Formats: sequence, C-alpha cells, structure tokens
Amino acid sequence: MAFKNINEIEEKEAVFFEPEIDDEIEGVVLAKKEGTYGKFFLVIEEDEGDRWITTQCGSLHRQIVKGRVEEGDYVKVVYKGRKNDEYNSHDYELYIWDEDEEE
Repeated sequence: MAFKNINEIEEKEAVFFEPEIDDEIEGVVLAKKEGTYGKFFLVIEEDEGDRWITTQCGSLHRQIVKGRVEEGDYVKVVYKGRKNDEYNSHDYELYIWDEDEEE
C-alpha cells in the first residue's frame, strides 16, 4: 500500500450527449440530478470510461421517474429523434438492466 498524490489522479469530465437518431449510451448511472426546469437528467459512465450528461427533456424525465432510476443502475438511453407534437419534443427510450429479465 502507498500514498497517491491527489493532484496526479486524472479527473474525467462529463460531456453533454448530443445524439443523432438511434445514437445510444449505455453504462452506470453516476448521478441523477434535477435540472433547472424541474426535470431529471443523468450522468452516465460507459464501460470505456466516457461520461455523458443526458438532456432534461420531458420524455426522458418521465421514464427516469417511472423506472425509479437511481445512482448505480446500469442503463441504456436511445435517442429516437423528434416527436410529431406541438413542441417538436425530443424522444428517448430508456432501458434499465434487470438481472431477472431474459434477453
């Protein structure tokens, strides 16, 4: 065992997820936060170590609440494009890893 200098630890910065249709991120939820507009967003770390910040749109927020997503959950977020609604809203699909579910 040895001391490690804190200043030598590489700090990873999260990047905003700005997807094209069918782009996805998959990984562990590092944080679930409430944004400025009262909608939840996630910070997700992929297996390769990349960190992403999701949007705080209504579509994703409702799925985060319904799925009871918490820090430590393994999730996949897929961008489905724009909805054909009065707001031209973004549309996402959220998947939560379930040990009991069969593929």
